[in-house]
Amino acid sequence: MALRPLNPAQTTITTKGLNGPEPAIAATATFSISTCVSVVFMPRFAFLCCLGVLLLALTGCREHSSAQKLAKAEPYISDPHSVEFDICPLPSNDGSRQWLATYSGRIETAKFRIVIGPPLPMNSEKDTGMKMSSGRGAILAVPDSKSGTMLAVLANALEAKHVPAHAQRASRLPFTYVILGENNSQASGGGFSEKPAGNWTAMKLFIGDGDDEGEVFMNFNSASGKAQLSEKDVDYGDIVVAKFATVL
Repeated sequence: MALRPLNPAQTTITTKGLNGPEPAIAATATFSISTCVSVVFMPRFAFLCCLGVLLLALTGCREHSSAQKLAKAEPYISDPHSVEFDICPLPSNDGSRQWLATYSGRIETAKFRIVIGPPLPMNSEKDTGMKMSSGRGAILAVPDSKSGTMLAVLANALEAKHVPAHAQRASRLPFTYVILGENNSQASGGGFSEKPAGNWTAMKLFIGDGDDEGEVFMNFNSASGKAQLSEKDVDYGDIVVAKFATVL
């Protein structure tokens, strides 16, 4: 076998048969410098791209995991004057925040929707040093809700003396709210605190008008999917329970 280079970019291979010279069979291969560079560079570039995607995925997983750990590290603290229930976010296109609320008793389950309109700042910071905001919202009735157990538990927590046996149903219960604190954590004896920081938003609802107005705290934690109704004053127990009985 004889090798005869033609030029730096081309090589011809000539072969001889065992019984003497045979017609030459030439195989020509052309290689360019740019092709060689591309062959070497492409695997390395693909590797770097994959590495970048992997790092971004790991960063996202860490952030999501951190949020989950924060929610798990903030267990719900019950107290005798509050009723705990679950909330699940719902889509909204009007700037409001909405949740489907569920209270699961041993026998029946109560469901209702919570709608909280955009808050507006209040001037309380000048007087009290607290940043507060207020707005309007509503509790919306949900079909097939079974509220007997929740109303009984709510009446006990709010120290109500009467639970309506047959309340007249309504589609919505409007209220005005005041946000008392955000990014709070639950206190062991009830209530909320800014330190340590948490995911709770503490708010007070004003339901009804004039002599028929009642007040109750409604606090929620979107990260853990928990919320609660808490007693504001024992004198509001009957009014608040009667109002909620119309939509639960």
